Amino acid sequence: MAITNAPKTEKLTGVVRTVTYHNEENGYFVVKVDVNGKEKTVTGSTPVIHVGELLTVTGSWASSKWGPQLKASKVELSVPSDLEGIEKYLANAIEGVGKGYAKKLVQALGAEVFQVIEEEPERLRAIK
Repeated sequence: MAITNAPKTEKLTGVVRTVTYHNEENGYFVVKVDVNGKEKTVTGSTPVIHVGELLTVTGSWASSKWGPQLKASKVELSVPSDLEGIEKYLANAIEGVGKGYAKKLVQALGAEVFQVIEEEPERLRAIK
């Protein structure tokens, strides 16, 4: 019987709070993620990643000179569902939408903002 010391995998879900590093050529990233109020560092690879996105990863913990990091082998990103996350996502992920306009969009449209952007973009003109 072989004994292996394979690292234990863990699944983690949280909101991207800071993109510390992202290499657009190979997708490698280092992010700080809020997981139930605790900040975790996650590394992995994805073509695009933004503050405010909901990140679900599967991977194993490793030590580095910057502290513990979850090295993701599987990465899933989705848009946030809470208003604060939506606001941060809009301000960071959509070119031309800054913090101020993102706040106005969320105040005016709430959680329906993505639906309005997709289906009724003309409504955005009324929000100044």
